[in-house]
Amino acid sequence: KDGKIDPDLHLVNPNRFVPTNFALVPAGGRSPWDPPRKVVDAKGERLWFKQDIDGKGKNWKAKPKLSVMFQITTPVASKTARTSVLTQLYTMLYHDAMTLTTYDATMAGLSWALGKTDDGLTFSVNGYSDKLPLLLSQVTKGMVKCLHASASGARKPCA
Repeated sequence: KDGKIDPDLHLVNPNRFVPTNFALVPAGGRSPWDPPRKVVDAKGERLWFKQDIDGKGKNWKAKPKLSVMFQITTPVASKTARTSVLTQLYTMLYHDAMTLTTYDATMAGLSWALGKTDDGLTFSVNGYSDKLPLLLSQVTKGMVKCLHASASGARKPCA
């Protein structure tokens, strides 16, 4: 009313998760109906790849998006009722702890999930391929920190 600018009003910081590259990866002669290819098959690890490409008979357009899913297998996750509850609690608390860290990513169309399974954990990241490595790095940084803290017997926050 008095013509002065409210000092509490300001622009938000730029969102580093907003994608800038929307190019599709060339199909390389593959068909949209080709099955996933096993890229890595070693003891304790398997990696599959399936590219979404445009093709005849497909009823959706390919997008510059990526879905990466990890299955972390451990016999400890559901060995006892106690470890099962602790594993579930870890996933819930970690997700809650990462809310502020991943808010900008969510606003830019990226997402992540961590969940308990009978034989371990599932972890996934989804969204525009341009910025997905940044989200993956942000989310896993806290997990690695937590694993190091746990291995050293420390009882401090992990995220």
